[in-house]
Amino acid sequence: MKRFAFLFVSAMFLAGRAEAFTQEESKVALHLSVHSAKFPCVPAEEGGGAPADVPCSRFATAGEVGVAYAAYLIAVGGETGFTGLSCGLEYDGTDGRGVDVFGWTLCADTNVRQPGPQGPWPAPGSGNLILWFPSACATRTVPGFEGEGVHAIAGALYVYAYGPDVLTASFNRATPPDPEIEVVDCSVIPSVLPPSALGRVAFSQGATEEGCNPCLGPCAPDPACAVSPLRLDFGTVDLFRSKVLEVKVENVSGDLLLGLVQVETCAFGLFFTVLEPPRFTLEQGEKGVFRVRYLPQSNGQHACVLDMGPLCADIELVGRTTGSVPVERTSWGRLKARSDP
Repeated sequence: MKRFAFLFVSAMFLAGRAEAFTQEESKVALHLSVHSAKFPCVPAEEGGGAPADVPCSRFATAGEVGVAYAAYLIAVGGETGFTGLSCGLEYDGTDGRGVDVFGWTLCADTNVRQPGPQGPWPAPGSGNLILWFPSACATRTVPGFEGEGVHAIAGALYVYAYGPDVLTASFNRATPPDPEIEVVDCSVIPSVLPPSALGRVAFSQGATEEGCNPCLGPCAPDPACAVSPLRLDFGTVDLFRSKVLEVKVENVSGDLLLGLVQVETCAFGLFFTVLEPPRFTLEQGEKGVFRVRYLPQSNGQHACVLDMGPLCADIELVGRTTGSVPVERTSWGRLKARSDP
């Protein structure tokens, strides 16, 4: 239990670190397979039902009404593999109408099921934080399809559709005010994913309606992000003095805009700091304002980049200093006051 607790705390803590995105090409996909109560996490070649050798480009997203399925939740892509996945589910939550979910089988190392608007995972509107141990980071690829990236099976949902419906991987609405879709790589660095990276499966009579496979193209229109200005020039600032400027971000159109404002790792990155809590969640038409502080700690020209998230333009940060360390003047009256008993 200590190892589980340590991993959970570490992942949650590191999710707030100001690190560069590394997993922007990742996807969270759903794949339908024939339901089997035995060994849903064991690869098919070993006698189980897990689609370990089904490449993402061939995931099944069309299901038939009146048939039981295992809907596998799979993190795909990335550069290094996965140690974490946080997301939610959306579907018709009325019993006996549309999709019903009767169970969840975890295929990763541990998970923390989170309550949501309609109850705990896997109810619609709920969320789950799914974790792989960093010492055994999920790095498997499908032979012959290595270009599609890592193939990490998070778990399987036991589903049955009483009528036409769509089951969608979605925002983790159980974690307001920041309902991210997030993956964590093998270095325990998180990345927020856009709506276009989330897959869905559709159920219809005769399985005539396709869902969406994010490995084949966008599954939802991403929000349109506008940031201003695109360059923050702090001018000349005295050494070890600071100056603060503002940057604005707006969700012009589309679904929820999720992002993390962070200074990229660069030679002078420590000289620039985001003062507000760095995460933002903006509905269409909403705006956010962030303050950035420049505190030069060496003479010369300093530059870095402010990453506004995977859907927003980066902002150039520049500043300079030429002076020596400023000396605070102390009056005779202040010295006298300090020396009086």
